[in-house]
Amino acid sequence: MSRIGSLHALLTRLHLRLVRARYSLRSPDPFYQAKLDYIEKIKQRVKESHGQEILLYLDECNYYRQPTLAKSWTCSDHAQEKVRRSYRSDTITRVLGTIDRANGRVLFFQAPKISVSDHATFYKRVQKAYPDAKRIWIVQDNNPVHFHPNLLCALEPQESPFPMTVPPNWSEKPKEWALTRFGHWNLPIQLVQIPTYAPWCNPIEKLWRKFKQDFVHLHRFSEDLEVLRAKAHQFFDQFVHGSAELLQYVGLGVPY
Repeated sequence: MSRIGSLHALLTRLHLRLVRARYSLRSPDPFYQAKLDYIEKIKQRVKESHGQEILLYLDECNYYRQPTLAKSWTCSDHAQEKVRRSYRSDTITRVLGTIDRANGRVLFFQAPKISVSDHATFYKRVQKAYPDAKRIWIVQDNNPVHFHPNLLCALEPQESPFPMTVPPNWSEKPKEWALTRFGHWNLPIQLVQIPTYAPWCNPIEKLWRKFKQDFVHLHRFSEDLEVLRAKAHQFFDQFVHGSAELLQYVGLGVPY
C-alpha cells in the first residue's frame, strides 16, 4: 500500500477529514425569541385578514462596478475563465427592496446612496402599490436609519413592543423640513424588527444571494455603469408581479 493510501486509511479509522470552515454568528438580542414569536403572530394575523393586511420583508444590498469572481463552466482546454475589470473606480450602487410574503412580489429602488428621504418616498410607493391594504407590516433589521425620527413621522404611530434603538446623538424629534414634507402622510405601515445580528431571519437576504449569483458574479458591464444598473433593474423587474418560484427560493413556500 502507498504512503498516501496508508495515510487515507489511518484518517478514515480516526474519523478525521478535511473540511472547509464556516462563519458562526449568534444573535445577542435578549428579545430574540420574543421577536420571532411576534413575527409569527403577525403572519397569522395577515393570513386571516384576507388581503386587508400585507406582510413584506425589507432590506438593502450593495453591488459594485467591478464584477465579483465565482465558479463558471468553460471549455476543457481553458484553465479558467478571465473576467475583465475596469480601470475606473469601483463605484457602489445600493438597492432597497421588499418581497411580499404572500406572492413573492418585489418592489425596489436603486441609487448610489439611499437617504432617509429616499426611504420615506419608497414607503409611500409601497403604500400606493397596495392601495386597498388597511395596514402594511414591514419586517426589517435594526439599522438605526429605519427608525430615524425624520422617517417615522411619515408613518402611522408605531405599535412595536420592542425598543427602536438609535444613536444617542440623534434628536428624538423630526426636523421641521421632514414634518413639512412627510408629516401629513400617515402611511399605514408598521415596522417589525427581526432580532439583532440575525440576517437568517429575513428571507429577502436570499433574494440578494440570487441576485449576486445570477447577475453580479462575472458580469460583463464594468466599463459602462449605466448599462450595469439598467441590467440590475431588469433582474429585479422580473419579480414585480410576484413569483411562486422566487417565493420557494427564499424559503417562504407557495403563494397564499
